[in-house]
Amino acid sequence: MEPNDVLYIIGNGFDLHHGVGSSYENFREWLRRNDRELFRLYSTVCRYDALWSDFENGLAYVDRDYFINGAELFLPDYSKDPEEWQIADIMLAGDVARGQALELTGNLKRAFFRWIKSLRAPRSYGSKKLMIDNYARFLTFNYTEFLESEYGIEHDQIKYIHGHRLGGKSSIVIGHGGDDEAFDKWWNRKRYNKPRYNRKGKKYYLKDSAYKTYRSEQPEYNGIAEGLQEYYEETRKPVSRILHDNACFFKELYDIRVIYAWGFSFNPIDMPYVKTIIEANENPEALRWHVSYYGEKEKETLKERLGILGVDTERQVNFQPLSYWSLNRK
Repeated sequence: MEPNDVLYIIGNGFDLHHGVGSSYENFREWLRRNDRELFRLYSTVCRYDALWSDFENGLAYVDRDYFINGAELFLPDYSKDPEEWQIADIMLAGDVARGQALELTGNLKRAFFRWIKSLRAPRSYGSKKLMIDNYARFLTFNYTEFLESEYGIEHDQIKYIHGHRLGGKSSIVIGHGGDDEAFDKWWNRKRYNKPRYNRKGKKYYLKDSAYKTYRSEQPEYNGIAEGLQEYYEETRKPVSRILHDNACFFKELYDIRVIYAWGFSFNPIDMPYVKTIIEANENPEALRWHVSYYGEKEKETLKERLGILGVDTERQVNFQPLSYWSLNRK
């Protein structure tokens, strides 16, 4: 096999296989021990069933009422005629809502970086090592450098697509995968109406409220909505930008013949990266995939997600648990 023929796609399951405590549940416990106040606040503010098992997407579901209720204290004086309001009065509540949300997210991101800096390869790491082609190319979604420190892979062979901890906090990319429709659903729950559009095509929101104005668009609540939408955008994972910034890397994968996807869940938020790899390949129907799975339920999910990408899972894919590639397999 030639070096350019092989690509490894590495996900968090790779680190977990080696005994690294790198799951979001591990982050939950770390945060509970190291910053109890932030842990309690986020646990209270975020309304997401999979809050800690799917931490990044949870960023899209902070409780908008929590921030709106706080911002309402800064709304204009409703004893005045709305025609007398100043634009600064209308904007202030939105700025407050956005600032509160971004402060929470900023604190979470700083804590997240402190946590990934604390991750260590356990003493048992060597016993879990896998057979790996050290001449290959690597696309990793992990923030750790264990491919380098424990497997001896050269740094230049590895694309840390979401940054890595040795590159500093600014290199780390985390975020949710929600779109505009998801934001509208999030905003419109309970007492919030669906967005409307004025004659200029600008989106605005209405709220059923005790506060009544002479303006059908209630601009004071538009400001809050826009402030929280800025938060929503700023916490979204910038997949399109990442693909653009790394276009050369993906184009150079045109000659890949074999792909090992180890500990990688093919999460919908990361699917554009895999789709780009397939589209860049000169003969995607001939690609051979070796995909690890953890349990039969995950295997079925992986089949479904690969099928969406146009991969023939019966003909092209070899599904195995990660231990199948163990150096110590007997």
